[in-house]
Amino acid sequence: MRSENAIMSSRREFLSDALGIGLVTASTWSIRDGEARSIYGQSDRSTANSGRTIKSISLTWDVFLAPSILAIAPDVPPVETARPWPPISSTLISGERDAVLVDTPITVEQSRALADWVVASGKNLTTIYATHGHGDHFFGTSTILERFPGARFVARPEVIKVMRQQASPESLETFWNPRFPGQIASQLAIAEELSGKRH
Repeated sequence: MRSENAIMSSRREFLSDALGIGLVTASTWSIRDGEARSIYGQSDRSTANSGRTIKSISLTWDVFLAPSILAIAPDVPPVETARPWPPISSTLISGERDAVLVDTPITVEQSRALADWVVASGKNLTTIYATHGHGDHFFGTSTILERFPGARFVARPEVIKVMRQQASPESLETFWNPRFPGQIASQLAIAEELSGKRH
């Protein structure tokens, strides 16, 4: 089993590749001309002196919270037919122009609201990254891709394996569609594999 540090490193490397900078942290971080940072935040003079130009870039992030919605559930008390599904967060991590969206919600309606929010940010959405393969973190991606057809949808190989299970006809018929009838996109996007190769 991989440690949390290894998982964070792979996310940092992914975001670094996607946004073209040397470090991604959970706060705004500036990289000055002539100074690169390793994925662990230390100065990396070898990169700085390698002839690559490092531009001063700040990363910011904003969180979109899709509100709780009712899910029709067979396991509720006799007088009830639904229970609340928890709110779902999506994070937009952006540089000067470009942005990466982390996770999407379940329903078409939630995803359209998320797409409107991304458009309002004024950022160029280049990538959608799924943190894990449960439907409530990627079913809305096809709706987002309709608004941003040039964006890539990526995930780690183990996440894609779960996505395929969650988007299977059996899973949709027995779990997702009964809980959210008529609310899930008819065509679901499955991520392409995020390679560990750096550009």
